[in-house]
Amino acid sequence: MGPASRVGQDIQEGGFTLVELLAVIAIAAILAAAAVPSFNRFLIAARVSQGESSLRGAIELARSEAVARSTRVGVCRSATGNDAVPACTQAATGGYGATDWAVGWVVYAKAAANAADAFEANDVVIRRQSALSPQAVGSRVMIWGPSAAPLVFGWNGVRTAGPMGTFGVDFGPAQSAPGPLASESASCVAVNVVGRIDVSRPAGGVCP
Repeated sequence: MGPASRVGQDIQEGGFTLVELLAVIAIAAILAAAAVPSFNRFLIAARVSQGESSLRGAIELARSEAVARSTRVGVCRSATGNDAVPACTQAATGGYGATDWAVGWVVYAKAAANAADAFEANDVVIRRQSALSPQAVGSRVMIWGPSAAPLVFGWNGVRTAGPMGTFGVDFGPAQSAPGPLASESASCVAVNVVGRIDVSRPAGGVCP
């Protein structure tokens, strides 16, 4: 047998048959299908965690800025947070219910001459948060607050106005009215009477 024949024989012996190749593809498909649910749960948990952290961070920022600036600082639900002059939104808009803070929000310092709790001309925008998910998507993050009113802190860091209660953070089919927290990763962000925050998990789809 010549050198060329031996090379050809080695190539044939080292290759895969069609049956072996199809078996490998089938095994890979089964493993991929088994991994999809775990990957989806991971994505949902990440989205809920992002929503919870963003809201919590905004409230904590407002509280610390009120002390640092010695003035009232608010967080208000806003569908126009990225506009040059944002406005607080207290009504349902698009696919977002009236108390769904996932529409976005604004953190702002009140001008001395302005008495209202909502954002007004000459107030200073500290942070803007756009919608956490496009309103057109089938499933998205939802943050159901106790109300849509601005949450305001005084110069001493104590809550002076706005929602007191629990914000429920969840991911699921978009809905315009609050419902039971259904995902495994749902979270509860409670704001007490003075504005302190406590984070917990729901029990039976309900925040404590």
